[in-house]
Amino acid sequence: MNKKSLYIPFFALLVCVALGLVSCSVETNVEPGGTAIEKMCGQWAVSVDIIEDLGGANEYHYGDAYGYGTFNIMTSNTSANETDKMWLIDNNFYGVKVKLPINYSGRTFGCDALPYDADTTGYVTITNGKILEGAGTNIHGNPVDSIVFDCVFTDFNDGYTIRYSGIRYEGFYE
Repeated sequence: MNKKSLYIPFFALLVCVALGLVSCSVETNVEPGGTAIEKMCGQWAVSVDIIEDLGGANEYHYGDAYGYGTFNIMTSNTSANETDKMWLIDNNFYGVKVKLPINYSGRTFGCDALPYDADTTGYVTITNGKILEGAGTNIHGNPVDSIVFDCVFTDFNDGYTIRYSGIRYEGFYE
């Protein structure tokens, strides 16, 4: 056997060991974890009602006036993982995609007149936004988180408020 053929496996082994030691450096290990606002993020199975303010504490609920039934919306953290903002995305009912301010400790959110679509053709005001931990019930009777918020759209001519309400999505609808 020639001496050169012995050096090649030896150097290959040395390179593998050196790379292995570098890749196990403690400085590069990142512990897995959630986002800064993970308890407010998720997919939600919601329905919409039209609310007419009749003055004072009186409201009239039109129920599922548009016939949408239950559909999904999303809430998610921002790319900067901010603790005071989240994305609200509804691709099913009104095409809402808005980054809005939140109060994470209170699990509340809302905004005043933010553009809600890519074309900025309309604005939305979101009020009474809440995520209530364990306040909903899934179809099996188990507690799940619920979400509720009211929207007023500048290009919704009837002047009504749209109320979204529902539970954290688990793969089943009621």
